[in-house]
Amino acid sequence: MKRPPLWTTLIPLVVAGAAYYQWWSAQRDAFVADVAAIFGVEGSSGGFPYRIETGIAKPALGFDRAGAVASVSADLIVLNRQTLGEGPVVGQMLQPRLMLAVPAISDAGVNIEARTSSSSLRIANGHVVRFSTVFDAARLRFARLATAATADRFEAHFRETPAVAVASSDPRFPVQDELVLAATGLRYGKGDPLSFAASLDLTAKRPVRSFADWRTGGTVEVRRFQLSDRVGDVLTLTATASPGSDGQMFSAGTVDTVCPATVEAAFAGETGARELRARRVIRYAFAGPLGRLRLTPLGVTRVPVRNQEPPCPVLRR
Repeated sequence: MKRPPLWTTLIPLVVAGAAYYQWWSAQRDAFVADVAAIFGVEGSSGGFPYRIETGIAKPALGFDRAGAVASVSADLIVLNRQTLGEGPVVGQMLQPRLMLAVPAISDAGVNIEARTSSSSLRIANGHVVRFSTVFDAARLRFARLATAATADRFEAHFRETPAVAVASSDPRFPVQDELVLAATGLRYGKGDPLSFAASLDLTAKRPVRSFADWRTGGTVEVRRFQLSDRVGDVLTLTATASPGSDGQMFSAGTVDTVCPATVEAAFAGETGARELRARRVIRYAFAGPLGRLRLTPLGVTRVPVRNQEPPCPVLRR
């Protein structure tokens, strides 16, 4: 029996490859069209065979509804996802610029610029399962602060946890959103470099789709706010913040520190004198509108300090 030529055994592979390319091309075109609909311009495409990718030069987006204002721009954005559409959409930006603000709250705004950023977004059942962004060489300017902060690396991780309030002895509404922040090499002005970590929960009666959904009875629960330097923790803080009718955010909580004079100066908006670390943790309570928080010591705030103890960092210069 005569054997078929060897090249004929490649026919199924060629046919399968051509069919896959046709299917991948359809997926690519759909992804590029979806991205173009968001940015208003069609970008380049690629990524065959393992992913679908599109890039747009000078992208710019604006958002102004539901009580929030935001804008995003960059020199370049590249977005990609897996070919089968599973997993998150991943994006990289060159020279990203981000602005976020809630006009109904006084001075509630932040501007972020960075050398590069990497993001991932996963949505399921209409909810954000995870949205993460990491900025490299970031510059952060807060509306309430006159001096900008810089960070070698700044990251934010957000997810929705939709829930409906039920009768309970707990006066707080359920957690609807979670936000985790972290930074390394963080400097405020010319202050010493610090590491920063925070975990925040947004509570409300129902899933938050607008500022109005949240402002009646909603709170920001600061489960952890931590500043540290190369020696160790400088301060840890927990708090609850809620919006007032006058556009102010009111907050109350406690702060633990081994650098009491440094913390007192920071709350007063001053630089403060150099000090050595205390040998035990000192606790304060604080309350008031953001920017005018009143610090109250809970016990003794002046304790013996040995000359061998390491110095506290300078938080601002």
